[in-house]
Amino acid sequence: MSSGSFLYSPNYGAALERPTAVKLNSSFAPVINAGLSYNINKHWSVDASLSLSYMWLSTRATLTTQSKLGTVKSSTKIKLDPIISFVSIGYRF
Repeated sequence: MSSGSFLYSPNYGAALERPTAVKLNSSFAPVINAGLSYNINKHWSVDASLSLSYMWLSTRATLTTQSKLGTVKSSTKIKLDPIISFVSIGYRF
């Protein structure tokens, strides 16, 4: 639960500022990844996955606020599709 203060409205003012419940639909997000590992010598190595990882996630969020005016429900679709990069340098003892 959180405050519904983000539901401020010019018409209703702070009447919608009550506890808000959020529900997210379950979703599955596969990740595609490609990269390389390179041993420079017996101690040092480099790993990279530069702009080659991709994840797509799409879900629906429903917000329910119990306000002075009654129950207010709002819903939105959330979409994430970042391109992820990664570089590391390793040292083996």
